[in-house]
Amino acid sequence: MLTLDVFLALAPDQPSDAFDGPLRQEAERIAARMPEGTTMRVVHNLRHHRDDALAAGSSLERFDDLVKTGLVPNATRVPITSFDAALEVSVPDGTDPDVVLEAIEGLAERLAIVDPARSAAVLGSDYPIMDGDGALQIFVCLRRVSPASHEQFCDYWLNDLVKHTTKTPGKTAYRQLHADPPLTVRAAKAAGVEIDDVDGVALEFYPAVEGLYAATDWASQPNSAMIQSEAQMIDFGRGAIVGYVPRT
Repeated sequence: MLTLDVFLALAPDQPSDAFDGPLRQEAERIAARMPEGTTMRVVHNLRHHRDDALAAGSSLERFDDLVKTGLVPNATRVPITSFDAALEVSVPDGTDPDVVLEAIEGLAERLAIVDPARSAAVLGSDYPIMDGDGALQIFVCLRRVSPASHEQFCDYWLNDLVKHTTKTPGKTAYRQLHADPPLTVRAAKAAGVEIDDVDGVALEFYPAVEGLYAATDWASQPNSAMIQSEAQMIDFGRGAIVGYVPRT
């Protein structure tokens, strides 16, 4: 399935809820231009959209610590403050990528509250490794480590690292978005964002915020096979976003 992820950072002078209404409207505008069977996802950073998680009974004290340290504190320290919101568009197989690219043309300019230098776009093929869903959603932008090629990175991620990442305790779903580099560059340009060199996006789902804590503890174990494997090929510096979307 062809999937677009746009990761948006707010301009420095904007309030934390500035994306709420405008991004929802933008998603509706894009959806109206997509073919039947398209799915959309809008996720806001749990850092400043906390009410739903708190209403579900989750404690966010430890999450606040992870905001400061990143994931995983004792290893990769992936920053989870990189983006304030994520917009995802998945279209049926066979859809012309230009349909998506034309729909997002000028996105950042329309929103008018985006920091383009800290925002990213990724367009490519979506691989559902573990089917399912969950309220807690983690998008992690991945960049290959030199001298690996994009193709080598994708092969490693899909066929090697997945042996470890599918064992994360409590994970209810897991997807890999493999970037198409030329299409990703075009998507970033169309959307008006500057980060266009992401090789892939890992999307993990957990039923509650506590699932994130359990996964962090598991990955933090000494000599973690997953962490050791990741270090061979992945640069996590492009960042991540953790969001909470109540399930109905």
